[in-house]
Amino acid sequence: MVKKYSDNNRLMAIALQTINNINALGIGTSNVMELLNQAADMIKINFNLPVVDIYLMTEIRNEHTLPDLVRETAYQQLPQVTDLAMALPVLAQQKTLAVLYIHAKPTDVFIYEDVHIYYPIASQLRLIIQNTYLYEQMERAEEKTNQLERLSKAESAVSLAQNESQILEAFVLGVESSKKLVITLYYITVDEDNKPAMVVQIAVWREGKIYSQDSLPPRQYRIDKFILSNIWLEKPNEVLFIHNIYTDSRVDEKSYDVLTEIGICTMAFMPLYGGHRWQGLLTFSWFKEHEFSSTEQFILRSLQKSASAIVASRRAYVNTEAAQRETEKLYNASRLMNESEDLQEMVEAVAYGVSVPAVNRIIMMVFEYGSDDRVASMWVAANWHSGQGDPPPPSGTYYEEDALSDWSFLQTEEPSFLDSIADDELPMPPFVEQHDNAFAVLPLWGKVNQIGALFIETDRHHAFSEREVHVYLSLVPQMAIAVENEILLAQAQTMARREQLLREITGRVRGLTDANVIIQTAVRELGLMLNKRTFVRLGHKEKQP
Repeated sequence: MVKKYSDNNRLMAIALQTINNINALGIGTSNVMELLNQAADMIKINFNLPVVDIYLMTEIRNEHTLPDLVRETAYQQLPQVTDLAMALPVLAQQKTLAVLYIHAKPTDVFIYEDVHIYYPIASQLRLIIQNTYLYEQMERAEEKTNQLERLSKAESAVSLAQNESQILEAFVLGVESSKKLVITLYYITVDEDNKPAMVVQIAVWREGKIYSQDSLPPRQYRIDKFILSNIWLEKPNEVLFIHNIYTDSRVDEKSYDVLTEIGICTMAFMPLYGGHRWQGLLTFSWFKEHEFSSTEQFILRSLQKSASAIVASRRAYVNTEAAQRETEKLYNASRLMNESEDLQEMVEAVAYGVSVPAVNRIIMMVFEYGSDDRVASMWVAANWHSGQGDPPPPSGTYYEEDALSDWSFLQTEEPSFLDSIADDELPMPPFVEQHDNAFAVLPLWGKVNQIGALFIETDRHHAFSEREVHVYLSLVPQMAIAVENEILLAQAQTMARREQLLREITGRVRGLTDANVIIQTAVRELGLMLNKRTFVRLGHKEKQP
């Protein structure tokens, strides 16, 4: 069909109106694809066309999906017209930004002169695309400015942090929403190969309040029990974001069970690695689904390095203070032990010198050996009680052979520290509370064999720290020497007493000549000295025929 040129004026008027409408679309928007879709619909409606598409070149991932006419227009940067379709390039600085693709109505055909009607629309599309990009750049710049302002405040707060509580408060500035949020700081302990072994809870921020380690129940976890930990362990300089615990395939079954049981939905893990050493871990846990904004992710990633340095410095300071306190405790306990006049005072010196608040009972057991060099009995040489929980067995309490099975765990070469009696299968004596309390066994060894053991028990769940263990173990040799000396002294006193008894009895019977009288006198004197009833039966041996 031949196009009627009398319609040109009407089409030009429609084009002018369309340009005005498209120009209004480009005000205050940064979504270029949404704007171009609206512009295409407007052109289609205004000109009553069957198909109008606008192809944005930056969004094309595979050029082979383009119509041939569109691809040819994009490369040649010239309008392309057929009877049924027209493709107009949207150009800026000799670059094809987009292609306006139009299909003719079935009752009409395009001619090349129709380009003059639609080309002004393509030019207007260039302006709104450029304006949209400019607006998007302004939004990004404004977002970047906002990010840098927030980052500056958070970094300043982190750098000024003097303790774990202030570190957590600084990180609250880095998140978009603190509702239903818990931030936890863990310290990481390493094994003998310097590989991360445990995370120990140090401080928690929850609902605007800080809970320090002293006010929290002791919590530490083995890292290798959670496969999810492998992700942040392998990338210590990256923050791990998990939008939804319930749907993220990276969350292993055990981690899923633990986290969902608590009610956590969204998490971020920030490994703290500095000075070529593992320092700690910060976790951000939301109890409702949380969408990580670009600003939030930027701030948390940017804070990771400075947080690692601050935590490393803080741990070094804490370790220095702890070492000083350990030295003071060790000195005080050793001094008190040196001043002790007996084993009872020595046990009290250990209790007050080391001073672990959770410890409520200390029992010193001394072993007695039989002729077969095996422990035949043991007795309570000394004890200490904090006043909390049941008291220990009284000093002097003896445990004979039939009761030794309850005390078999005391016969050991190596010290042992257990966080919970309830988790252990060792046989325990009846007076030990079978609850969530912890205990330690410190064997006391003499020159030849084990002479006894120190049993330390807590009244609650307690994880003995490395510092506490070190202090206790440092005191064991001094205590073992004291106990062995006490045993040797007791043996020497017993022998001296026996010799004295023999001398006294010998003095009584010296000068007597009658055998019966000598024996009766010796037995009587022995009974008086021992304060026991003694007797002897005297008789004559019958003569044999």
